[in-house]
Amino acid sequence: TVTHLVGSGGVGIPAALDADSLSVTALLGGGRIEFATGTDANLARVQIYRSMSSSLDRATDRVGQPMPVSAGGSYTMTLGDNRPNLLKAGAWSLAAGWSNSGGTLTHAPGTAGDVSQAVALQAGRWYRLGLTIDGRTAGAVTPQLTGGSDVSGASYTGNGRRSDRLQAVTGNNRFSLAATAPFDGSVDALALYLETSACLAQGTHYLWLEPQTGDGLAGPASGPFTLEVI
Repeated sequence: TVTHLVGSGGVGIPAALDADSLSVTALLGGGRIEFATGTDANLARVQIYRSMSSSLDRATDRVGQPMPVSAGGSYTMTLGDNRPNLLKAGAWSLAAGWSNSGGTLTHAPGTAGDVSQAVALQAGRWYRLGLTIDGRTAGAVTPQLTGGSDVSGASYTGNGRRSDRLQAVTGNNRFSLAATAPFDGSVDALALYLETSACLAQGTHYLWLEPQTGDGLAGPASGPFTLEVI
């Protein structure tokens, strides 16, 4: 009689990564994941998954190949693109009713008007926009690409974070915010960037990190972590 214990001498399953060692940072057009590994001797690589659904599908959500890791290390991975912000906090031209305090633009009700700045734009290309509206109780504000034929985005009448996409046309050389006379809010955290094929889609993305052995034996995935892409 020979007794054999199945699994004896085999590699153990790696434990889930410590959620407190993980961070997700939004970029313009993508995001950055940073994580650290502990002392798990079974951990040899980490597979990242991304989806716009909160349910993980390992067959379709895989991001590239597993990242080789070792115990006690720190690692960073960028997803999508990382575009520069085309808007500068101190470059605004203010019409009547607008003020600028460190890049926070505030409109006092009474006079309709625009706040704008010069931007180098390419006709035919799409530009993504993000902004936060605060303190608004009346009126609306509308983002625009101006110069030549104006290109207008959605008119915003509520507070909170907003995003949009605008396609530049010939002659566009400025970005502006057009406020109606009653608008009484502030606009902050403004970003405008050129959309590229590498950019992640606008909206909420969900991320998971799965620990694996060197042979691909997977442990429990950590996540989902949310990433908001404007």
